[in-house]
Amino acid sequence: MRVSYFLIILLISLQSYSIYTLQNHPLAKLWRINDTEVPEWLNAEKHLIMIYGNLRPILAQINFISSFGGPYINIFENCPYKESLHFENVTNSMVQLKFYFQEITLLANNFDVRGALVYIDIGLNNIVIYFFESDIDNTKFINAVEPFNPEIIYANTQSVLQNIIRP
Repeated sequence: MRVSYFLIILLISLQSYSIYTLQNHPLAKLWRINDTEVPEWLNAEKHLIMIYGNLRPILAQINFISSFGGPYINIFENCPYKESLHFENVTNSMVQLKFYFQEITLLANNFDVRGALVYIDIGLNNIVIYFFESDIDNTKFINAVEPFNPEIIYANTQSVLQNIIRP
């Protein structure tokens, strides 16, 4: 009987044992931190989301929206704890990036582009066009999107520095 109670207590304690203490937690891998640090980072993320929620109504006003680039949390520099609020000058506002994105995706459809991914990269403050295959001729499309000055990356090149053909 004691063995049964012991096993039940052991099972209950294992169930309440946090999943964050498991080895190789997916968030720990993504953030390149120790598994035991995941709960702390999640709390920091909640804090930053709360701050952005408070600022959002102010930043959404007409006079700010045209110059606001959007929120961005760079967890890889481990700065959520150092500074909760940081403003940085950017070239493109979020409104402008969304417009560029829509125009580039329309052009991609018109040119029937295959094997490409178009997305907004907040860290780069630009539109990125990522080509999975470099052997497909997309010259006409690339020339058509040139006015939007996107970052163009080819997956099949050897180094990241060589991937970006337009600064």
